[in-house]
Amino acid sequence: MRQRATAFLRRHPGATVLSLAFAASAAHLLNDFVYDDVPVVRDNVRLHSLAGWRQIVASPWWPPPFVEQLHRPLAALMLAAQWAIGQGAPWPFRVVSVALYVAGAWAVYRLATRLLTPGAALAAAAVFAVHPVHVEAVAQAVNQGDLVVGLTAALMATLYIVRRRAGHVRARDWAALAALYAAALLSKESGYVLPAVLVAAELLATPAPGPGERLRLSLGFAALATVAAGGIAARQAALGDHAFAVEPVASLRGLGLSARLATMLQVVPQWLRLMAFPARLRADFPPTAFPHPARFGAAEYTGLALLFAASVVAWLARRSAPAVTLGLAWCAIGLLPVSNIVPSGIMLAERTLYLPSVGFVLAAGGAAAWLVRGHRAPSSLLRTVLAVACAGAVAAGLVKSVNRASLWNTAHFVVVPAAPTPP
Repeated sequence: MRQRATAFLRRHPGATVLSLAFAASAAHLLNDFVYDDVPVVRDNVRLHSLAGWRQIVASPWWPPPFVEQLHRPLAALMLAAQWAIGQGAPWPFRVVSVALYVAGAWAVYRLATRLLTPGAALAAAAVFAVHPVHVEAVAQAVNQGDLVVGLTAALMATLYIVRRRAGHVRARDWAALAALYAAALLSKESGYVLPAVLVAAELLATPAPGPGERLRLSLGFAALATVAAGGIAARQAALGDHAFAVEPVASLRGLGLSARLATMLQVVPQWLRLMAFPARLRADFPPTAFPHPARFGAAEYTGLALLFAASVVAWLARRSAPAVTLGLAWCAIGLLPVSNIVPSGIMLAERTLYLPSVGFVLAAGGAAAWLVRGHRAPSSLLRTVLAVACAGAVAAGLVKSVNRASLWNTAHFVVVPAAPTPP
C-alpha cells in the first residue's frame, strides 16, 4: 500500500503538494476560537445572522468598542455564512481555512510550473505548503482574507501568464481576472496591489506584446482599475470620514515618511528571517519592539543592505533567471501594504507574510533551477545536495507547522511580548 501511494505521488506531483499542505494545516481543524476570533467572530453579534447581510456589508471590519476602521465585506460575509452553517461552532471556520490553505498551495504549484522546471516547481510549492510562517494565517478565521488574497494572486498570475503566452488575454479572461481581483480587495486591503503582480509578470514572464495587444492590455488593466475604484467607493460609503483613517502603531505615530521608513528598516531583517529560517515564531510583534531610532544602528544598516542586495540580484537575474526577479518583485509588492509607506496598524505580523512568501519560494526555486542549469554536470552532486536540502526543509517545516498549530487551540491563547530576534 505504501509503495502504491509513493508511486502515485511521484506520478502526480500536484497531489504531493496537496498532501503536504493538508498535513501541515489539519491540526487546526480541532481548534477553538482564538485571539482575534473572539471579538470579531465569537462575540460579534453582527456576524451571527445572514439576515442582516446589508448591515454586514456596510459596516467596518472591527466591531465596537474597537476603532471602527477597515472594510472587508466579503470576508465578513464569509464568516457570517460559516457561523450560520455551524450555529456558532468553530469547526466550519477551521474547515474553510484549511481548504483555502490547501487550495492556495495547489495554486502556487500550478503557477510555479509555468515559471520553473518541474523539479524546482515541486520543490518551491512543497516548501510553501509546509512553511511555518503561514500558521497564523490558518489559525484564525479572521485571517481568511489573507488566504483569499494569496489564492487569488496565484490564480490571477497563472491565468494571465498562460493566456499571454498562448496569444492574448481574451475579454472573458479579463472578466475572470476582474472577478478574482474584486474578491481579493473585498477580503483584505492587501488585495489592492495584485494588478502590480500582473505587471511584473508581463515584464518578466511573457513575450513582448504587439501594438494590438498593447491596446487590449491597456483596456484590461483599465478594467482592473475600475474594480479598484469600486472597492474604494464601497469603502467610502461604509466608513465615511474614517474610510482612509488608520490608526498607526505607537512607534510610528506622528512620524513623517522618511522617519517611518527608517524605523521600518529594522523590520526588513525580520521579514527575511521569517521567510528563510522561521525557527522562532510568535503570535504578535508589539510596536515597542521596533522603536524609532535616534540614529542608524546595526538593524537599520542591515535592513538597508538587504534591500540593496535584493535590488541588485533582481536586476542581474532579470534575463538569465527571470523567475528570481519576478519572485523578488512579488515579495516587494506583497510587503508594500505593510511597509508603512502609507501608515498602517501593523509593523510586523506573520499573517502578512503569506502573500510575499509566494514570491520568496518562486525566487528560491528560480535560483535553484539556475544553479542546476548553469552547472557543468547537472546530474552531479549539486542536484543531490539541493534535493536533500529541500527534503530537509520540507520535513522541518512540516514538523514546525504541526507543532505550532497545536498552540492555537484555545480562546485563552496568550500573547507574550518579547524583543525581536537580532539581525
